[in-house]
Amino acid sequence: RGCEPLIAVLKNPSELAGIRREAAFALGLIWTGKGMAALVEALRDPAAEVRRTAAEALGNLENPEAIGSLVAVLEDESEEVRREAEKALERLRQIG
Repeated sequence: RGCEPLIAVLKNPSELAGIRREAAFALGLIWTGKGMAALVEALRDPAAEVRRTAAEALGNLENPEAIGSLVAVLEDESEEVRREAEKALERLRQIG
């Protein structure tokens, strides 16, 4: 229940990208299935900073279910997003 406001902010396209980015960061600190789903969806956000933070947050959750979504982001147009997805995948490989 505590993550619902964060998910709402993350999914709201009228929020500033920086606010959506902060919501993604916060969701990476608390594990919930709904939060993870919102982060996966945020990997397609129009703002690269939101996509990058969503990739980082997914790595922080250490849930191997995120691997497929992170692999897809390796072809993102933003080098920063691709780099963060690589880091997240490496974290997930380490937990194994």
